[in-house]
Amino acid sequence: MEATARSRSWFWSGEEPEWIVVAAVLVAVGLGWALTAGLSLQTASLSLDGLSLRYPSGWVRDDATAAEEGYTLGALGLEASRPRVAVGILVDLDPAAPVSLDELVAMRGFAQAANKEMYRVLSSKMAKVGNANGVAVTYGYVEDSGDSPHLSNLPVVIEGVDYLVPHEGKVYVISLEAAATDFAKQQRAFDRIVKSVRFR
Repeated sequence: MEATARSRSWFWSGEEPEWIVVAAVLVAVGLGWALTAGLSLQTASLSLDGLSLRYPSGWVRDDATAAEEGYTLGALGLEASRPRVAVGILVDLDPAAPVSLDELVAMRGFAQAANKEMYRVLSSKMAKVGNANGVAVTYGYVEDSGDSPHLSNLPVVIEGVDYLVPHEGKVYVISLEAAATDFAKQQRAFDRIVKSVRFR
């Protein structure tokens, strides 16, 4: 009897039931998640000869920096970990002088070691990229983060993966990098980029 009286009192008191508040919060969270997911799925594209790929639309095209590092096209994320993707052609293949994937990995390693401080190959494995077979080379190096000659900053350890993919007489290199402390966080975006690769 007491419970019935209390429920009637609550009903006529004008107070909102807790389940309405909970439902409103859940709806708001769901809409926020859907909006975030929708934004994260928006993409822009890079195309080079017979290769195309897509990257997050929030990243900025930075072909000048890519070219300085030996790539043709590139895009840079705005997060503190500076995630980036760059695309280039490692070498044009000569049918009269076939090159193995191991030789391509060694060639790329020598070039990287000449330009990146304390460059180290961490692992390599076969990889399927688009409709072509290639190799994924995971590596690390140290990058000087100092933007001013008058200030000293600790160097940043960068982790990256190069996909070396022979296709139609060329060896394409798709390079994905981020600060090592944040590389795992960027892995989802990197995986999407690799899955978006298409060869014409």
